[in-house]
Amino acid sequence: MEKRRSPGLRLRRDGSALVVVLLILALAMSITYVAVRVETRSTAGGRNRDLRNEAAEAASIGLRAAFAQMHEANWAGVGTSFRRDVSDDVYFEARYVAGDDALAPGDPDYDRKAVRVTIDVEATADPGDGSTSVTRRAKAVVELIPRELAAEPGNWSNLTWRSFTQTDTRSCKVHLGAHIDAKPFFQGKIELSPDYPSDANARGRYLDDLYRMYDDEVGDYRPFAASLSVVWANQSAAYMYEIGTRLQHAISTRGLLSIAADYVHPGAINTYRLYPGGPEYTVPRLAADLTNVALAPDPETNPAGIYYRDGTLTIHDNVTIQGTVICRDELRLDGDNIVMLPAELPSLLGDAGPVVLPVACATRVKIGEGSNRNITGVVAAFSEFKIEQKNAPAELVLKGHVISDKLEIQSVDAYQSADWKKLYKEFNAAVTAGTAGTSYFPVWCDNQRNLPCKPWIVIEADADTYRHHWIGSVDPVYMPHPDDTTDIDATPALRWKVVRWLEDLE
Repeated sequence: MEKRRSPGLRLRRDGSALVVVLLILALAMSITYVAVRVETRSTAGGRNRDLRNEAAEAASIGLRAAFAQMHEANWAGVGTSFRRDVSDDVYFEARYVAGDDALAPGDPDYDRKAVRVTIDVEATADPGDGSTSVTRRAKAVVELIPRELAAEPGNWSNLTWRSFTQTDTRSCKVHLGAHIDAKPFFQGKIELSPDYPSDANARGRYLDDLYRMYDDEVGDYRPFAASLSVVWANQSAAYMYEIGTRLQHAISTRGLLSIAADYVHPGAINTYRLYPGGPEYTVPRLAADLTNVALAPDPETNPAGIYYRDGTLTIHDNVTIQGTVICRDELRLDGDNIVMLPAELPSLLGDAGPVVLPVACATRVKIGEGSNRNITGVVAAFSEFKIEQKNAPAELVLKGHVISDKLEIQSVDAYQSADWKKLYKEFNAAVTAGTAGTSYFPVWCDNQRNLPCKPWIVIEADADTYRHHWIGSVDPVYMPHPDDTTDIDATPALRWKVVRWLEDLE
């Protein structure tokens, strides 16, 4: 037999009031319980006690006390327990167990298992006179109310709102075939497709026509979208003319970006927690090569999907990773059909989007030749983000944010070895003869010489779909909100909501 009771509380955003109510309620019930016992003993001589009811009431008191304790800064966390005496012959023991046994794979709330805690209380009434003792239980499943994240690097917001943010002043190369959206920021010199088109007249017409195609709504195949930001003192006048005048990109200037001292490679993360007092998860180690594999977060063993490679990691064909890959050295994509996306953690109270950690952190990130590669989320490449495509285009769609000291999108041999002067002459002759089939030089090169003009490398922001959070090496993901204090304790503590509340269990 079991009774489902409301704990008598309604969750409020005022965490202080919630805790005070819980503490007062638990204390009041305890006092009332003792008073009733004294009265019963005086009228019945203590021999006709209803042991079952006494144990059930003690379990109820214990459940409320255990729930209240979770809202205190000194809560010991899951895997711990405590015992309290309600009277000389009635006591309870409360245990905190990570998770929720009612959730199994396939359940729509299964991914929330990592932020749930089961409170299990067992109370015993034992008169100590040789008669049979009685045990009753109470149980609750509660869920963390995410209100605050751990501290992030001092300039984190400046690093994660653009498609690309450069953290150094090294020169960057962006060859044609790439399209970088969402106002990228370059501190170093931008070298715009330095290897092709190599003929000045062909180059001028090619760039002019890329803008005409955009203006005529054929498609935006330019290397950037509407605008970009640069440190002007580090730029080349010739490249800025091509970007600003021929391609008609809006160029804004700004000073050097100050990089916070705490924005550093997270290093080897061995374990992590989602919240203070939560389970400690071991970070799996990856082998040097991945092929034909799918990695995904596990709410019970690795809810954030964090993986570490102590060296260089090469991802080959048919690999899907949902989570965070941390490489000590280099992360390399060198195959087809590769998907990387972040694990989605519960959103903060009041936010719509889930909390996500960077999808990749490495000293260097290199994208080799291949097709059908999709990356979603923040990519932190502390030395360089390089796309290598000598023999064939390196296809990539990245929706998120690249943070790196350097961006290099290399050239493709077929474009570099083309005789651009001859191509331009042939194009003009075809236009004059009326056989070109198009007035756009890039389209003609695509149709007649198999030199595609549609970008195969796309880097764009994710339109605020996620709440991006940095991955630290010490702090849990979620932390107490500074406002979640009480009159009794000025130290902030976590807040929880009730999912299920069960009393009077066998």
